[in-house]
Amino acid sequence: MSYAVKADMILMFGDTEIMQITNRTGIGKIDDAVLQAALDDASSEADSYLSVLPVTPSRALVRHTAAIARFYLYANKATDEVRERYEDAIAWLKLASRGTVDYGTLPVSSVPQAGIPQSQSLVLPHEKYLVPRTGGFVL
Repeated sequence: MSYAVKADMILMFGDTEIMQITNRTGIGKIDDAVLQAALDDASSEADSYLSVLPVTPSRALVRHTAAIARFYLYANKATDEVRERYEDAIAWLKLASRGTVDYGTLPVSSVPQAGIPQSQSLVLPHEKYLVPRTGGFVL
């Protein structure tokens, strides 16, 4: 199961960018197979950190998984910004795996997915977590 979906990637990064980084055969549109492979790989990486925890998909998890998928799609041509978002996502996953980040729950996508619980809990909107501490973090 992918935590992020095509609609999340388009919402976060724009359809033009997603088309450019998935269009490997010159079809002139988003290559769904290439995108889905990156989303699946990113979710697998997230699972490798979160396997010790009960995972409820959240906006925070979706956002970080999308950043990882984007990094994978850029391959060896990632910009500094893309690389930094990837590194931030991995740092967040490490904190989440230790239980120092409350990754909360919110609807995981603009496209509802069957079997995924939807909640109204708040998620911390911060992209960077600088100093972890018990019960949260200090920016």
